[in-house]
Amino acid sequence: MTQKPETALTKKILKRLRQEGGFWTKIHGGPYQVTGLPDIVGCFRGRFYGFEVKVSETAKPTPRQALTLGLIKRAGGVSRVIRGPTEAIAAIRETHNSKLVFPRSWLTASQACVMIGFGIGEKPISLWKLKKMVESSEISSRKFGVRSYYGSKSIHKFLIGRGE
Repeated sequence: MTQKPETALTKKILKRLRQEGGFWTKIHGGPYQVTGLPDIVGCFRGRFYGFEVKVSETAKPTPRQALTLGLIKRAGGVSRVIRGPTEAIAAIRETHNSKLVFPRSWLTASQACVMIGFGIGEKPISLWKLKKMVESSEISSRKFGVRSYYGSKSIHKFLIGRGE
């Protein structure tokens, strides 16, 4: 059985995105799923991405797909119609250095470990590694009562510095 052109292209795009890092997956449509979701969704360096894959240069998203891409953009994510791996990589390179909006200035240890870990690999870093990063002044830390919190701005700067 031969694959549809869009299926083959989506596989190529996913392979290239996964080489770059982050989390990427194909959304498979079904009767019990919300319509209009992008073909590829992912998270790279703390930012959410939704990519609608089109093979033809003239192909446009359906009205429902266009609505969903707009909702993703309004929520602070990145959404695009892409036609190949090169466009996908260009999209994440254009946007990963732009300022992320962090709802909190100070994060708990578990939040910081997840944010840093997913920014540099595929799983959260250990608490031991987080403490070493604070000791080497890569990440700022502050105590409130008996708990330690970690600066989201310093984590963002650390992740941006690793990407260049």
